[in-house]
Amino acid sequence: MPVDIFNKFAKDYFGLEIIIFTLSFVFCLLPKAIKKVDKLSKIFPILTLASAGFLLAVLLLDFIPHMFPHEHVVLNNTPSKHTHNASQNCCNHTHAHDDHDQAHYNTIVGMVCAGLSLLGLIGIDQCIIKHDHCEESHDEHLHDTHHEHVHHFHSENIQQSNICNELESKDFINQDIGCCNTKMLKNTESKTKALIYIFSISIHSFFEGLAMKKSTFTSYEFGIILHKILESFAIGMTLFNSAFSFLVCLLMNAFYSFLTPLGMFISRYFGSNLFQIGKVPISVIFNGLALGSLMFIVFLEMIPGAFHKKGNKSLKMLGLVLGFVLSASLIVLTGHSH
Repeated sequence: MPVDIFNKFAKDYFGLEIIIFTLSFVFCLLPKAIKKVDKLSKIFPILTLASAGFLLAVLLLDFIPHMFPHEHVVLNNTPSKHTHNASQNCCNHTHAHDDHDQAHYNTIVGMVCAGLSLLGLIGIDQCIIKHDHCEESHDEHLHDTHHEHVHHFHSENIQQSNICNELESKDFINQDIGCCNTKMLKNTESKTKALIYIFSISIHSFFEGLAMKKSTFTSYEFGIILHKILESFAIGMTLFNSAFSFLVCLLMNAFYSFLTPLGMFISRYFGSNLFQIGKVPISVIFNGLALGSLMFIVFLEMIPGAFHKKGNKSLKMLGLVLGFVLSASLIVLTGHSH
Protein backbone atom coordinates (compact mmCIF):
# COMPACT_ATOMS: atom_id res chain seq x y z
CA MET A 1 0.00 0.00 0.00
CA PRO A 2 2.71 2.60 0.82
CA VAL A 3 4.40 1.79 -2.49
CA ASP A 4 1.12 2.31 -4.36
CA ILE A 5 0.58 5.64 -2.60
CA PHE A 6 4.12 6.73 -3.46
CA ASN A 7 3.73 5.68 -7.10
CA LYS A 8 0.47 7.65 -7.37
CA PHE A 9 2.19 10.67 -5.80
CA ALA A 10 5.12 10.29 -8.20
CA LYS A 11 2.83 9.98 -11.22
CA ASP A 12 0.22 12.64 -10.49
CA TYR A 13 2.10 15.31 -8.55
CA PHE A 14 5.67 15.26 -9.88
CA GLY A 15 6.55 13.59 -6.58
CA LEU A 16 9.76 11.90 -7.70
CA GLU A 17 11.02 15.06 -9.36
CA ILE A 18 10.35 17.04 -6.17
CA ILE A 19 12.01 14.40 -3.97
CA ILE A 20 15.15 14.22 -6.12
CA PHE A 21 15.47 18.00 -6.32
CA THR A 22 15.02 18.35 -2.55
CA LEU A 23 17.49 15.59 -1.66
CA SER A 24 20.06 16.96 -4.08
CA PHE A 25 19.67 20.54 -2.85
CA VAL A 26 19.80 19.59 0.85
CA PHE A 27 22.81 17.27 0.56
CA CYS A 28 24.67 19.86 -1.51
CA LEU A 29 23.97 22.40 1.24
CA LEU A 30 24.84 20.04 4.10
CA PRO A 31 28.66 20.48 3.92
CA LYS A 32 28.17 24.12 4.90
CA ALA A 33 27.37 22.90 8.43
CA ILE A 34 30.24 20.39 8.61
CA LYS A 35 33.61 21.64 9.84
CA LYS A 36 35.66 18.43 9.98
CA VAL A 37 35.82 15.97 7.13
CA ASP A 38 38.65 13.72 8.35
CA LYS A 39 36.45 10.78 9.31
CA LEU A 40 34.03 11.43 6.48
CA SER A 41 36.81 11.43 3.90
CA LYS A 42 37.71 7.87 4.94
CA ILE A 43 34.15 6.56 4.71
CA PHE A 44 33.04 8.43 1.61
CA PRO A 45 35.04 6.41 -0.97
CA ILE A 46 33.58 3.18 0.45
CA LEU A 47 30.06 4.61 0.20
CA THR A 48 30.81 5.73 -3.34
CA LEU A 49 31.96 2.24 -4.32
CA ALA A 50 28.94 0.63 -2.67
CA SER A 51 26.76 2.95 -4.73
CA ALA A 52 28.78 2.10 -7.84
CA GLY A 53 28.27 -1.61 -7.18
CA PHE A 54 24.56 -1.03 -6.78
CA LEU A 55 24.39 0.85 -10.09
CA LEU A 56 26.52 -1.79 -11.82
CA ALA A 57 23.96 -4.48 -10.97
CA VAL A 58 21.15 -2.19 -12.11
CA LEU A 59 23.01 -1.59 -15.37
CA LEU A 60 23.67 -5.27 -16.12
CA LEU A 61 20.56 -6.96 -14.73
CA ASP A 62 17.81 -4.40 -15.14
CA PHE A 63 18.58 -1.47 -17.41
CA ILE A 64 20.34 -3.07 -20.40
CA PRO A 65 18.05 -6.15 -20.70
CA HIS A 66 14.95 -3.97 -20.65
CA MET A 67 16.12 -0.61 -21.98
CA PHE A 68 14.18 -0.96 -25.23
CA PRO A 69 10.40 -1.53 -25.37
CA HIS A 70 9.16 -5.09 -25.78
CA GLU A 71 6.51 -3.63 -28.04
CA HIS A 72 7.27 -3.17 -31.70
CA VAL A 73 6.11 0.15 -33.10
CA VAL A 74 4.39 0.02 -36.48
CA LEU A 75 3.57 2.81 -38.85
CA ASN A 76 0.20 3.73 -37.35
CA ASN A 77 1.79 4.08 -33.89
CA THR A 78 -0.15 1.04 -32.65
CA PRO A 79 2.11 -1.27 -30.63
CA SER A 80 2.28 -4.89 -31.67
CA LYS A 81 3.35 -7.60 -29.22
CA HIS A 82 4.49 -11.21 -29.19
CA THR A 83 1.78 -13.66 -28.26
CA HIS A 84 2.54 -16.99 -26.63
CA ASN A 85 0.53 -20.21 -27.10
CA ALA A 86 0.53 -22.11 -23.79
CA SER A 87 -0.11 -25.48 -25.46
CA GLN A 88 3.03 -25.27 -27.60
CA ASN A 89 6.72 -25.00 -26.85
CA CYS A 90 7.22 -22.12 -29.23
CA CYS A 91 5.95 -18.61 -29.70
CA ASN A 92 3.47 -17.61 -32.37
CA HIS A 93 4.66 -14.26 -33.64
CA THR A 94 1.75 -12.10 -34.74
CA HIS A 95 3.75 -9.20 -36.07
CA ALA A 96 5.26 -8.76 -39.49
CA HIS A 97 8.88 -9.18 -40.45
CA ASP A 98 9.09 -5.41 -40.88
CA ASP A 99 8.47 -5.03 -37.15
CA HIS A 100 11.48 -7.23 -36.42
CA ASP A 101 13.60 -5.05 -38.68
CA GLN A 102 12.31 -1.90 -36.99
CA ALA A 103 12.98 -3.31 -33.52
CA HIS A 104 16.52 -4.23 -34.57
CA TYR A 105 17.02 -0.76 -36.03
CA ASN A 106 15.72 0.81 -32.81
CA THR A 107 18.25 -1.20 -30.81
CA ILE A 108 21.09 -0.04 -33.06
CA VAL A 109 19.98 3.59 -32.75
CA GLY A 110 19.78 3.27 -28.97
CA MET A 111 23.26 1.78 -28.73
CA VAL A 112 24.69 4.46 -31.02
CA CYS A 113 23.14 7.10 -28.76
CA ALA A 114 24.70 5.34 -25.77
CA GLY A 115 28.10 5.42 -27.44
CA LEU A 116 27.78 9.08 -28.37
CA SER A 117 26.66 9.91 -24.83
CA LEU A 118 29.64 8.08 -23.35
CA LEU A 119 32.12 9.67 -25.76
CA GLY A 120 30.63 13.11 -25.17
CA LEU A 121 30.90 12.78 -21.39
CA ILE A 122 34.50 11.54 -21.68
CA GLY A 123 35.30 14.51 -23.91
CA ILE A 124 33.75 16.95 -21.45
CA ASP A 125 35.57 15.33 -18.54
CA GLN A 126 38.98 15.34 -20.20
CA CYS A 127 38.86 18.49 -22.33
CA ILE A 128 36.78 20.89 -20.24
CA ILE A 129 37.01 19.80 -16.62
CA LYS A 130 40.44 18.21 -16.05
CA HIS A 131 42.40 19.73 -18.92
CA ASP A 132 41.12 23.27 -18.42
CA HIS A 133 41.78 23.03 -14.70
CA CYS A 134 45.32 21.91 -15.45
CA GLU A 135 45.85 24.94 -17.66
CA GLU A 136 44.58 27.24 -14.91
CA SER A 137 46.85 25.68 -12.32
CA HIS A 138 49.87 25.54 -14.57
CA ASP A 139 50.83 29.21 -14.43
CA GLU A 140 50.16 29.36 -10.71
CA HIS A 141 52.41 26.43 -9.78
CA LEU A 142 55.01 26.38 -12.54
CA HIS A 143 57.56 28.51 -10.69
CA ASP A 144 57.33 26.51 -7.44
CA THR A 145 57.67 23.14 -9.10
CA HIS A 146 60.33 24.08 -11.64
CA HIS A 147 63.35 23.54 -9.37
CA GLU A 148 62.06 20.17 -8.10
CA HIS A 149 61.60 18.62 -11.51
CA VAL A 150 64.05 20.34 -13.84
CA HIS A 151 66.51 17.44 -13.63
CA HIS A 152 63.84 15.04 -14.99
CA PHE A 153 63.19 16.89 -18.20
CA HIS A 154 65.26 17.47 -21.32
CA SER A 155 63.10 20.07 -23.03
CA GLU A 156 60.68 22.83 -22.12
CA ASN A 157 57.70 21.03 -23.68
CA ILE A 158 58.33 17.81 -21.75
CA GLN A 159 58.77 19.81 -18.53
CA GLN A 160 55.46 21.64 -18.86
CA SER A 161 53.58 18.47 -19.78
CA ASN A 162 54.88 16.52 -16.77
CA ILE A 163 54.22 19.37 -14.33
CA CYS A 164 50.68 19.66 -15.64
CA ASN A 165 50.07 15.93 -15.29
CA GLU A 166 51.49 15.91 -11.77
CA LEU A 167 49.23 18.76 -10.68
CA GLU A 168 46.20 16.97 -12.07
CA SER A 169 47.16 13.81 -10.22
CA LYS A 170 47.70 15.62 -6.92
CA ASP A 171 44.40 17.44 -7.17
CA PHE A 172 42.61 14.19 -7.93
CA ILE A 173 44.22 12.09 -5.20
CA ASN A 174 44.27 14.76 -2.48
CA GLN A 175 40.68 15.76 -3.04
CA ASP A 176 38.90 15.63 0.33
CA ILE A 177 35.91 13.59 -0.76
CA GLY A 178 33.72 13.06 -3.76
CA CYS A 179 32.98 10.82 -6.71
CA CYS A 180 33.70 13.51 -9.30
CA ASN A 181 36.44 16.02 -9.99
CA THR A 182 35.24 19.29 -8.41
CA LYS A 183 38.53 21.01 -7.56
CA MET A 184 38.25 23.41 -10.48
CA LEU A 185 35.47 25.25 -8.65
CA LYS A 186 38.00 26.41 -6.06
CA ASN A 187 40.35 27.76 -8.69
CA THR A 188 38.07 30.17 -10.49
CA GLU A 189 36.39 33.40 -9.44
CA SER A 190 34.31 33.64 -12.61
CA LYS A 191 30.64 32.87 -11.98
CA THR A 192 30.09 32.03 -15.64
CA LYS A 193 33.00 29.62 -15.70
CA ALA A 194 31.88 28.01 -12.44
CA LEU A 195 28.40 27.51 -13.89
CA ILE A 196 29.92 25.88 -16.97
CA TYR A 197 31.97 23.61 -14.73
CA ILE A 198 28.92 22.56 -12.71
CA PHE A 199 26.96 21.87 -15.89
CA SER A 200 29.90 19.87 -17.27
CA ILE A 201 30.19 17.85 -14.07
CA SER A 202 26.50 17.07 -13.87
CA ILE A 203 25.25 16.86 -17.47
CA HIS A 204 25.08 13.10 -17.01
CA SER A 205 22.42 13.75 -14.35
CA PHE A 206 20.20 15.23 -17.05
CA PHE A 207 20.69 12.16 -19.27
CA GLU A 208 19.87 9.84 -16.36
CA GLY A 209 16.66 11.74 -15.71
CA LEU A 210 15.53 11.06 -19.29
CA ALA A 211 15.21 7.33 -18.52
CA MET A 212 13.32 7.63 -15.24
CA LYS A 213 9.75 6.35 -15.25
CA LYS A 214 6.96 8.66 -14.21
CA SER A 215 4.74 6.05 -12.57
CA THR A 216 7.05 3.62 -10.78
CA PHE A 217 9.93 3.61 -8.33
CA THR A 218 12.41 0.93 -9.43
CA SER A 219 15.98 -0.15 -8.76
CA TYR A 220 17.14 2.30 -11.43
CA GLU A 221 15.53 5.27 -9.71
CA PHE A 222 16.85 4.14 -6.32
CA GLY A 223 20.40 3.73 -7.65
CA ILE A 224 20.35 7.15 -9.31
CA ILE A 225 19.12 8.74 -6.08
CA LEU A 226 22.00 7.14 -4.15
CA HIS A 227 24.51 8.49 -6.65
CA LYS A 228 22.83 11.89 -6.68
CA ILE A 229 23.09 12.17 -2.88
CA LEU A 230 26.81 11.35 -2.85
CA GLU A 231 27.61 13.59 -5.80
CA SER A 232 25.59 16.46 -4.33
CA PHE A 233 27.55 16.26 -1.08
CA ALA A 234 30.86 16.20 -2.96
CA ILE A 235 29.94 19.22 -5.08
CA GLY A 236 28.63 21.07 -2.02
CA MET A 237 31.86 20.41 -0.13
CA THR A 238 33.84 22.20 -2.82
CA LEU A 239 31.24 24.79 -3.81
CA PHE A 240 30.65 26.18 -0.31
CA ASN A 241 34.39 26.35 0.34
CA SER A 242 34.99 28.39 -2.80
CA ALA A 243 35.41 32.15 -3.14
CA PHE A 244 31.78 32.69 -4.13
CA SER A 245 29.18 34.28 -1.88
CA PHE A 246 26.61 32.11 -0.12
CA LEU A 247 23.85 33.40 -2.41
CA VAL A 248 25.80 32.52 -5.55
CA CYS A 249 26.49 29.05 -4.16
CA LEU A 250 22.78 28.58 -3.45
CA LEU A 251 21.88 29.53 -7.02
CA MET A 252 24.49 27.15 -8.45
CA ASN A 253 23.23 24.44 -6.09
CA ALA A 254 19.68 24.98 -7.36
CA PHE A 255 20.89 24.83 -10.97
CA TYR A 256 22.72 21.55 -10.35
CA SER A 257 19.81 20.02 -8.41
CA PHE A 258 17.36 20.92 -11.18
CA LEU A 259 19.09 18.99 -13.99
CA THR A 260 17.83 15.49 -13.16
CA PRO A 261 14.22 16.63 -12.55
CA LEU A 262 14.41 18.53 -15.85
CA GLY A 263 15.31 15.31 -17.67
CA MET A 264 12.47 13.53 -15.87
CA PHE A 265 10.02 16.27 -16.82
CA ILE A 266 10.97 16.01 -20.51
CA SER A 267 10.70 12.22 -20.37
CA ARG A 268 7.30 12.44 -18.68
CA TYR A 269 5.76 14.24 -21.66
CA PHE A 270 7.89 13.16 -24.61
CA GLY A 271 9.14 9.70 -23.62
CA SER A 272 6.22 7.63 -24.89
CA ASN A 273 6.25 5.66 -28.13
CA LEU A 274 3.88 8.20 -29.66
CA PHE A 275 6.77 10.64 -30.09
CA GLN A 276 9.19 9.50 -32.77
CA ILE A 277 12.05 10.71 -34.92
CA GLY A 278 11.44 8.94 -38.18
CA LYS A 279 10.23 5.57 -36.94
CA VAL A 280 12.41 5.56 -33.81
CA PRO A 281 10.60 6.31 -30.53
CA ILE A 282 12.08 9.17 -28.52
CA SER A 283 12.21 6.80 -25.53
CA VAL A 284 14.82 4.69 -27.35
CA ILE A 285 17.06 7.75 -27.73
CA PHE A 286 16.47 8.77 -24.11
CA ASN A 287 17.38 5.29 -22.87
CA GLY A 288 20.50 5.26 -25.03
CA LEU A 289 21.68 8.58 -23.60
CA ALA A 290 21.01 7.29 -20.08
CA LEU A 291 22.92 4.06 -20.77
CA GLY A 292 26.01 5.96 -21.88
CA SER A 293 25.71 8.16 -18.81
CA LEU A 294 25.45 5.15 -16.47
CA MET A 295 28.52 3.56 -18.06
CA PHE A 296 30.43 6.80 -17.58
CA ILE A 297 29.60 7.36 -13.91
CA VAL A 298 30.14 3.71 -12.91
CA PHE A 299 33.28 2.82 -14.87
CA LEU A 300 35.03 6.18 -15.31
CA GLU A 301 33.87 8.43 -12.49
CA MET A 302 32.90 6.51 -9.35
CA ILE A 303 35.09 3.37 -9.33
CA PRO A 304 38.44 4.89 -10.45
CA GLY A 305 37.91 8.02 -8.36
CA ALA A 306 37.18 6.13 -5.14
CA PHE A 307 40.07 3.69 -5.56
CA HIS A 308 42.53 6.55 -6.15
CA LYS A 309 41.72 8.03 -2.77
CA LYS A 310 43.71 7.04 0.30
CA GLY A 311 42.30 4.16 2.31
CA ASN A 312 42.10 0.41 2.68
CA LYS A 313 41.58 -1.00 -0.80
CA SER A 314 40.24 -4.27 0.59
CA LEU A 315 37.45 -2.41 2.39
CA LYS A 316 36.75 -0.46 -0.78
CA MET A 317 36.52 -3.65 -2.80
CA LEU A 318 34.23 -5.12 -0.16
CA GLY A 319 31.96 -2.08 -0.43
CA LEU A 320 31.84 -2.44 -4.22
CA VAL A 321 30.98 -6.14 -4.02
CA LEU A 322 28.37 -5.69 -1.28
CA GLY A 323 26.67 -2.93 -3.26
CA PHE A 324 26.53 -5.19 -6.32
CA VAL A 325 25.27 -8.22 -4.38
CA LEU A 326 22.59 -6.19 -2.59
CA SER A 327 21.31 -4.65 -5.80
CA ALA A 328 21.45 -7.92 -7.75
CA SER A 329 19.57 -9.73 -4.98
CA LEU A 330 16.82 -7.11 -4.92
CA ILE A 331 16.44 -7.21 -8.70
CA VAL A 332 16.31 -11.02 -8.84
CA LEU A 333 13.92 -11.36 -5.89
CA THR A 334 11.53 -8.63 -6.98
CA GLY A 335 11.74 -9.27 -10.71
CA HIS A 336 12.80 -6.76 -13.35
CA SER A 337 11.06 -3.44 -13.26
CA HIS A 338 12.02 -1.62 -16.45
